[in-house]
Amino acid sequence: MIDYAIPAFYATAQMLILTGLGFFLRRTDVWPRVFFTQLSLLVVRVGLPAYFIASLSRTALENVVAAWPMAIAGVVVFVTGVGIALLVFRRMPFSMKDQSAGIALGGIGNGAYIPLSVAEIVPMTVPIVATRFGTTEPILLIGVFLIGFSPLLWSVGNMIVTSQRGPFKLTRLLSPPVIGILIGVSVPVLRIQSIVFDPTLPFHHVHAAVSRVGSVTMPLILIILGAFIADLRIGRERGREFYLMAGAVSAIRFIVFPALFYALYFLVLEPIGAPPAVRWVLFLQTHIPPATSLSVLASQAGINEEHTAFTLLVTNVLYLVVLPLYLILFLSLPGL
Repeated sequence: MIDYAIPAFYATAQMLILTGLGFFLRRTDVWPRVFFTQLSLLVVRVGLPAYFIASLSRTALENVVAAWPMAIAGVVVFVTGVGIALLVFRRMPFSMKDQSAGIALGGIGNGAYIPLSVAEIVPMTVPIVATRFGTTEPILLIGVFLIGFSPLLWSVGNMIVTSQRGPFKLTRLLSPPVIGILIGVSVPVLRIQSIVFDPTLPFHHVHAAVSRVGSVTMPLILIILGAFIADLRIGRERGREFYLMAGAVSAIRFIVFPALFYALYFLVLEPIGAPPAVRWVLFLQTHIPPATSLSVLASQAGINEEHTAFTLLVTNVLYLVVLPLYLILFLSLPGL
């Protein structure tokens, strides 16, 4: 355990530094809020798709075929989280509107930004992670997980956090990252890797350019997250309610979900001999704060903004504290 305890804290320190940089730049007003808003849009609409295209297009076909059950896992994690949060918040002294915010925050995790950042940063600092789980297969598994998870976030999650019911839009199922994932996996599925990566053809150089765009995505994500936290605006008139909701959401995200993961690990994953990369990705997806996009949805609707902002602030800071502890515990599990 000693061999990777200190590197685990160093890996978290890197995330903290990048997040802190974004926080500092925004708090000192080096760049205005609109800069980070547009930068976030650039990352979501261009950076993440490029990242997934560059990463997943290199994946072996057999790995793509084997990864598809992770899309089902994305749906299961979403439904399970919302169900647990529903049971918790329906019994708490909040208004129906605030209960909806709590259900969304407690049930829906940051399944893209945080797991991808950890899967990129931790293996570089903790070599045993790269040795045990690899560096490319986890990205594929996270991407396929998001195919099931992301559409539910932007459709069902939007309806929950805003307490609104509106016409269903197909565009919510095909966000730019999901499109990037589908394009990336289509390269091995269509068996055109030999064409795409042939240096004598133009496709190779197009892919190289896309790869360079995607390579800056992970650090930008953490910087944007820090700026987002710095920009949260929280009122003081309902302090007790804020702390109560943040505490309940933290308990769901950092106690209930990890407990479910370890139950799943010993009852299912270990007995069936699940691949190490699958165990690693499921660990990442069950040890995360709420989705930061919930604040965007709440702000756009003008509903539950303060509860959402405060809870996201508390849970993201708490995550950086508990992550190295959970990482050490996970790496100590039998079967890894």
